[in-house]
Amino acid sequence: MIARYSEPLANLDYLYDRLAAAHRLAPHAKLAITTNTDYLTPVVLDRLLTLGLTRIYMSIYLKANVRWTLDVARGYTNRLVKKLGLQLLSSNETRVSLQCTYRYKTLDLHATCHNWNEYGTDRGGTLEQYIQKERIGPCRDPFETFVIDYTGAVMPCCALRSDLPQGIKFAVGNLSEPGTTIFDIYAGQLSAWRRSLVTFGSKTSPCTTCTHRDIPEELAASIAARMEKHLQHIGRYQHFSSRNRKQPDGLVIG
Repeated sequence: MIARYSEPLANLDYLYDRLAAAHRLAPHAKLAITTNTDYLTPVVLDRLLTLGLTRIYMSIYLKANVRWTLDVARGYTNRLVKKLGLQLLSSNETRVSLQCTYRYKTLDLHATCHNWNEYGTDRGGTLEQYIQKERIGPCRDPFETFVIDYTGAVMPCCALRSDLPQGIKFAVGNLSEPGTTIFDIYAGQLSAWRRSLVTFGSKTSPCTTCTHRDIPEELAASIAARMEKHLQHIGRYQHFSSRNRKQPDGLVIG
């Protein structure tokens, strides 16, 4: 997926070239981009389809000084649908977000409009306004994503930025270095990070207060118990239980 704190549609020629190269080198891969939709038009959608793009993640932002409400989010989303001629497949509304899925010919599109005054993560502790409580739940990101910056730096997750002094120290490798491969980093430097995030309990920096995909505290005990049972079943219980981490309210889980 082409994303990472940038607007890929701001330079269409470069994006088209990169997508064509990716499709040529990995013809069976599912290619996706993330965009704020400012430069997205039906003409651009058709061009992206011809280059093998399969999915677009659309982040919908409100204008400055516009207060977020569900009605406002619906209005922004509906205008985008009319602009692009999209077919609505599903929608999900919460107290802090509106999420929709669409179809454009054979292209899948996912749109999110968040209330950023209440929804957000602390980006590895760099955004103090989102530091609220200690993380207790596991994190799936290091298992499901492999984040490469434009410099070749590999970051543990998308919340950390290698172009910030606070973030570069968490880089787990750099693919621009001769002889370095994705497989070496994933199975090597990143493996310890994944192990540290697979169970319930306090997390070390920069994950200490991250809320991304965290589990609500009221559900932690029951989910942790199921995880413990599963780890026993697959024979990994001894590995995790040896840490004997103490959880909130006296819960002890490996």
